[in-house]
Amino acid sequence: MTGPEASGTGPSRPRPLRGKRFVLAGPRAIWYPNHLAYCAFLCFRLWVLNLGPRERFAMPGFIPLSRGSLVLDLIVVAMALVVPILLFSIYTVRHQKNLKRHRIIQTTLGIVLGLAVITFELDMRINGWRDLARPSPYYDTLVFPALIIHLLFAIPSLILWGYTIIMAYRQSIETNLNKGRFRHKKLGLLSSYSMVGTAITGWIFYGLAFIAS
Repeated sequence: MTGPEASGTGPSRPRPLRGKRFVLAGPRAIWYPNHLAYCAFLCFRLWVLNLGPRERFAMPGFIPLSRGSLVLDLIVVAMALVVPILLFSIYTVRHQKNLKRHRIIQTTLGIVLGLAVITFELDMRINGWRDLARPSPYYDTLVFPALIIHLLFAIPSLILWGYTIIMAYRQSIETNLNKGRFRHKKLGLLSSYSMVGTAITGWIFYGLAFIAS
């Protein structure tokens, strides 16, 4: 045998990827594990949307004079705790120069709020909130504008805060004095102001929708 095959330098067949993907049918029908997870989420969402009111299992909340569910009340209390903890975290880094404590607090808050958002979204998809807010005298007037204003703060806050934390780790601002640290200060203050606005608008929406009667 002569040629590139004999010397071992010629082109060889690509090795199949094991455990990465599998083919259902046809050359383009390649499914990855994240696609399967997304399909499972879609099936779960379709099941949730088809639940009848008797099949839903919303647990009553604990805030007095409120019609909110347990998850809604937990979110309201969590936001009341997040704001002072967030301000304390800023104080530790600006006045005490304790970068490690600031990093731990911010990372913990990011993880806790991320889990809270996931729980909140599942509760809204499964149990909804309109039936609980319908008895409010402001249901047809102020509830939905208050919700829109709250979302205008909440969605950018979540994205901005997550981006700020991720970039802080990627640029190693705790140990390196670089441009990323100065950018982190601006993004951190902006995300903090946005989070305070999220909490205030969230409390206003909660009061109009679930406490007013």
